Amino acid sequence: YLLGVHIADVSHYIKPGSTLDQFAYQRMNTVYLNGDTTHMIPTELSNNLCSLVPNEVRNTVTVMTRFDFNGNLIDYEIFRSKIESKKRYTYHQVKEQITEMAMDNNIENLYNFINIKFSDTINNYNLPIYNININSDKTPINIELESYDMSHLMIEKCMILANEIVAEELYKRGVLFPYRCHPQPTFDQQEKYLKQKELSNDPFYQEIIKIKSFKNAFYSYQNVSHYGLNSNKYCHFTSPIRRYTDIIVHRVLLNECTYSEEELDEICDKANKLESNSFKAELELLELQKEYLLEKDDSIQSVLILDVSKYGITVQLLKYYMEKKIHISELSKDRLTFDSQSKKLNNDTENYYVGQIINLKIK
Repeated sequence: YLLGVHIADVSHYIKPGSTLDQFAYQRMNTVYLNGDTTHMIPTELSNNLCSLVPNEVRNTVTVMTRFDFNGNLIDYEIFRSKIESKKRYTYHQVKEQITEMAMDNNIENLYNFINIKFSDTINNYNLPIYNININSDKTPINIELESYDMSHLMIEKCMILANEIVAEELYKRGVLFPYRCHPQPTFDQQEKYLKQKELSNDPFYQEIIKIKSFKNAFYSYQNVSHYGLNSNKYCHFTSPIRRYTDIIVHRVLLNECTYSEEELDEICDKANKLESNSFKAELELLELQKEYLLEKDDSIQSVLILDVSKYGITVQLLKYYMEKKIHISELSKDRLTFDSQSKKLNNDTENYYVGQIINLKIK
């Protein structure tokens, strides 16, 4: 299998110390607020010159790889290139082709390769994607769920492979660069997760508690591996349009410049802080938009019970992907008894337990 991952060559346009570089450094990342995007770099670059639109020649950085038919890496090359994209697929288009097993040649080759290379994890459950639709006034209209299916996984796995290969290449060269690090959970976090895991086999529940057990990922020139991806060496190379650390990786990879420990420490510290701020802002807006929609929704909600205590239950609203705490007084007119061993609330006619999906009126 020959797999080429072509990433926009942003460092071709943004040179170290230039005005564009200072602009990108101050922002550090693109912020995606639902209904409004603040780009890290000017839109003429992000939406045009660095966008791999069909039938237009674009500057790129290519990771060209060769794998055998068992999915083992044979060799790779990394080089500057120019590509002319012939077609832009949507996830929906690719999903349709896979569902109908009537795939274009390149899609079929990639589909077969991903199934071979990642046969041990390809069928793992993934949480759905929640999209909030807004009108011209940026007022939320509704929420739509999109399954995270093979069409998404095919792209994600290609990006991960490229990031791992670039990190390995830079490590072999002995140069300094920003790793993307994800530390292993503490012993207490792992113990809590293993206990919670035994309470229910529901895949949605299992995935949520696994994510809750994770620590936050961060950037550092000192490698501590990536626990969530089970990767010994990992960096961000594939999104230089929206992440400044990716531009740094490109520059080092292409021998444009080198960075000292002090310089990378400053860059990583700024990137970590601004990424955290962006994530919080994005999340807070989404929660506000969900609350707005929920207030106008009089329907009975399907909820997944995440936790049970003597005070009530913590649930995940499946339609809105929101957590809510429901007091015990709202669950039943009759007395409920809490069993701390089995984590259940029950009486003669009612039973509430972790992993259970029930219908509730959310007040």
